[in-house]
Amino acid sequence: MNYSFITGVDIGHYSIKAVVIKPVKGTLTLSACRELVLRESIFSDNHLLNHQEIVNKLKQLRKALPAFSRSVAFSVPDNSVISKVLQIDNSLSAQEKEYAIIEAFSHQSPFDVEELYFDHYSLSDFTASNTHHSAQLYATKKTVVDNRTSSFRQAGFKPQLCDTQGHALTRLLQLLPPAEHYHWLLLDVGLTRSLLVRDFAQQPPWCKEIPIGIDDSVLQTGEPFVSQLVEHVQRQWQLLPTQQRDGVRGMWLTGGGANTPELAEQIATQLKLNVQRFNPFDMFEIQSTDIDVCDGGRYAGAIGLSLLGYDWRERDHANSN
Repeated sequence: MNYSFITGVDIGHYSIKAVVIKPVKGTLTLSACRELVLRESIFSDNHLLNHQEIVNKLKQLRKALPAFSRSVAFSVPDNSVISKVLQIDNSLSAQEKEYAIIEAFSHQSPFDVEELYFDHYSLSDFTASNTHHSAQLYATKKTVVDNRTSSFRQAGFKPQLCDTQGHALTRLLQLLPPAEHYHWLLLDVGLTRSLLVRDFAQQPPWCKEIPIGIDDSVLQTGEPFVSQLVEHVQRQWQLLPTQQRDGVRGMWLTGGGANTPELAEQIATQLKLNVQRFNPFDMFEIQSTDIDVCDGGRYAGAIGLSLLGYDWRERDHANSN
């Protein structure tokens, strides 16, 4: 079915990457991947995109993708999203819980709730004897989401899902066997920033943005990029609770900067971890002959988004039956 195509679109400061996946006989196949390089950053202030420029670029992207690949999943920056864990009374009805979650959040947020979009879910099972349960809530400004949704629609796409870049990478990590994706970190090294994520079985994923990318080959301090990035990674590593640190067995490297000389070696030395490079394309059947199978790391975010979009559509389809 043409309906089964889903496209993940990762919009960076200086490039737009897209990956199209499709289920075929129970296996997810990679149908296409494309990248548009931008001469100038298309981001304005407050996480917003330069609207007309991004629409023009997205139109170019749409024409470069296969037919019937208009349904897209896209992301917003992790630092544009507020994350809260709230305690909710079990005796409330579903509608009352919805109201209670927003009401509880409003007392902890500097923003008017009318300016925000929300998503939430229960964190764990609970028995009838419990009086409360934990709910994970995410909130982001409507302007950030609407800016992107409007751009995609004007370019001829059909936006279906918006999530964070960190969650996209976490979903990518879940392609690996549980022994690896629960006990390994994933570091995505991008052009202007990097993301460090870890998945858990019974709690929300751990996602940390590091404001350093391969564009910072020599930073303002004069310190080489690798040394500075390793220092930031080590700092985040040390902030993990000891129990969580003890459960980590290794770190996967992906992204456009994953092959940076000495990066894997320095992380392995400083954190005393097994460090390996992760090519997401290795996890898929490749349907197109013009895909460079060695280049999957650059498309890590787009692949994760396409998987999230596929998951969402499968749940939506199941709920409608």
